[in-house]
Amino acid sequence: MNGHTGRKALLLLSFLAVIFVGCAEVGSPPGGEIDRTPPVLLSSVPADGALAVPPDNKITLIFSERIVKPTSGDPVFVSPRPEIPPEVDWKSDRIIVTLADSFRTNQTYLVSVASTVTDLRKNKLDSTLTIAFTTGLSLDSGRISGHVRQKDKGVSAALVGLFPRGILSDTAALDSLVPEYMTVANNEGYFSFSYLSPDSFLMVAWKDQNRDNVFAPNSEPYAIPDRPVAVSDDLPRIDGLTLPLNESVYPLPWKDTVVAGIISALYTENKLVRVRLSQPVPTSLLSKQPGNALLRKPDDSLRVFPAKGVLESDDEETTALSFFFGDIEAGAYDLQVSYDGKHKPMMYDSLTIEAREDKTPPKIESTRPDDPKVFFRDAQMAITFTEPLIHDSISSETFALWENDSIPVPVAHRWMDPFRIGFTAQLRPGRNYRLDATEFDLMDLAGNLLGDSLFSHSFGIFDSDSLGSVTGSIALGPTHTVGDNVVISFDKVGRNEGYTVTARGNTYRIDLPAGRYLISAFLDANLDGKLTDGRLVPYQPSESRTMLADTVAVRARFETAGVDITFD
Repeated sequence: MNGHTGRKALLLLSFLAVIFVGCAEVGSPPGGEIDRTPPVLLSSVPADGALAVPPDNKITLIFSERIVKPTSGDPVFVSPRPEIPPEVDWKSDRIIVTLADSFRTNQTYLVSVASTVTDLRKNKLDSTLTIAFTTGLSLDSGRISGHVRQKDKGVSAALVGLFPRGILSDTAALDSLVPEYMTVANNEGYFSFSYLSPDSFLMVAWKDQNRDNVFAPNSEPYAIPDRPVAVSDDLPRIDGLTLPLNESVYPLPWKDTVVAGIISALYTENKLVRVRLSQPVPTSLLSKQPGNALLRKPDDSLRVFPAKGVLESDDEETTALSFFFGDIEAGAYDLQVSYDGKHKPMMYDSLTIEAREDKTPPKIESTRPDDPKVFFRDAQMAITFTEPLIHDSISSETFALWENDSIPVPVAHRWMDPFRIGFTAQLRPGRNYRLDATEFDLMDLAGNLLGDSLFSHSFGIFDSDSLGSVTGSIALGPTHTVGDNVVISFDKVGRNEGYTVTARGNTYRIDLPAGRYLISAFLDANLDGKLTDGRLVPYQPSESRTMLADTVAVRARFETAGVDITFD
């Protein structure tokens, strides 16, 4: 390299160094604050709240930044839902919705975007957003709000749909239909619909476990509201709907074609016919009239044997039934069981009855009273055994009743049915009692003894001086059915004690032991005494419920008045 060439190379390197240093001085430093701001809706075409929108088929939503379509689910809903799904295009900072047909005349439209939509930094929308516009001169004004909950906790992100009411008389299944209106509950389970047209709807909320925005009754838990859902000019707004999520999934078909049936029937060594059912059935009819269960000889229709008793009489409903028919000769029989007057009898063919040696001793199934302390009105004494017993082995000394463990009380017994024996005695409030039974006097039909010692059952009766009372009024909202029984529950704070009273009318009264209580209530529409969640199979609304926010103190010998129960 000569000297001229070397100087040129040195100048070139110096020039490049200056450029590099200069660039380094004026450039922005790498990094910066992380974007945590969610996108917001800036405008829409048609505009939110627009009236007399001219015929068109496009809706454009413009956001504050570029947005990203979620990887699963359909985050854009148009209501009322078009018969042909709209085309949805995602272009930078906007969503363009194109309907297959032009806007309908005098129709309010809602476009909702789910909160699963994010920006490039995965910042989600604050909540589901909705715009409304109309091709008419005024927006529809119907509004519905409510709460989806499970065990008194809100169900986050539950989908809530309004289906056409007419599908209840159709053969279509809900999993093949898309709601006319749909929204998403917030983190606490609360939801609302706005700008609804006057109509009657079938409302369903569900956990969208597969994130496809379609209700799947076969696999997804759902909830039904506690009253009719109908928006009208006279009732444009419905608030306070309660939708309790079912614990179980009820499969299709959702028409009332799913009825109870007998899965199996077996004749046991202790002369019982044990029956397993495909679903729970009420026991009220069979308890009062066990003869609604019949055995028939297949080759002789005149030989019919009615049941003499059913073990599960104390249950409200069951999937297992144990019948006693008495002494039946060996052979094949057909079994028929009628559990109510609404459904056809359940049938089971070719039940085989054969003599078998019984070596199993009987047991005590349950005792009454079943609480350690009861009100005087509930102090009916009874023992239920797992199988029928021999009556002749019982003497006047088999049972003994004691007051406060030391005072003998005369007691008489009577057989209520083949499984139950009841007792009568002169009981007094404010006393404790113990019922003793000599086990070796009690034996089943095969001679197996209950035991070789003494069985004792203890209970107490409240003293009226230890009780206070609670009284109040009952108020129903305009959408509730007047005349339904109101079941009010009082749960003692800090104790596993609960008491209920059933009221029919606009007032109630109950006597309670002293203490503090949480109070809840429900409208017992089906008069079964239990809180019932809604069902689609067959369709049945959930029962309305309410709870007082504060506890109520009860003092002995005092009345706590003005504890009012309100159903909104």
